[in-house]
Amino acid sequence: MSGCWLTFYLLILGFVYNQILFCRLLPAGNRPRLEYSTKPSISV
Repeated sequence: MSGCWLTFYLLILGFVYNQILFCRLLPAGNRPRLEYSTKPSISV
């Protein structure tokens, strides 16, 4: 059971890290589009 939670935690951590990395790599003009595209996935 703990192994399943660990995998889930690492998946969330990796997703958040990728989002932060994307925000830093992308130009300021592309940030609103990225935030808008990620909102539906978070709400669902």
